[in-house]
Amino acid sequence: MDYKILVINPGSTSTKIALYKNEEELFNENVVHPQEEIDKFSSLVQEIPMRQKHVLEALERHGYKAKDLSIVMGRGGLFPPIKSGGYKVNQTMLDLVLGEKIQPAFIVYNGDDTLENDDFSLINWKELNQITV
Repeated sequence: MDYKILVINPGSTSTKIALYKNEEELFNENVVHPQEEIDKFSSLVQEIPMRQKHVLEALERHGYKAKDLSIVMGRGGLFPPIKSGGYKVNQTMLDLVLGEKIQPAFIVYNGDDTLENDDFSLINWKELNQITV
């Protein structure tokens, strides 16, 4: 079975996008966001629709649609250090990120599936449904 895997790496002033068919790269793009575009947003979460639009436009330019995708993977973003691996998106994850409870600020990973930071005292990362292979 062939898988189409979209990989997204949102940076501070760009969004890197790559599409793979299994291990074969089909395309990659680096969408640069001018500072005046970034300045329109007061938080990283508010940038999501703008970045999503750029990702969907890149797919379309290369002849693909979101419905063609098997897997979407993100790198970076608002998550603090967590155990390496894949995580299935669930409501806990969405609540943390979209609720802006995690800020790019001082964060300490305790090594015991908990995390402390200066604005969200304790998060139980076991709720994030790590995917094991």
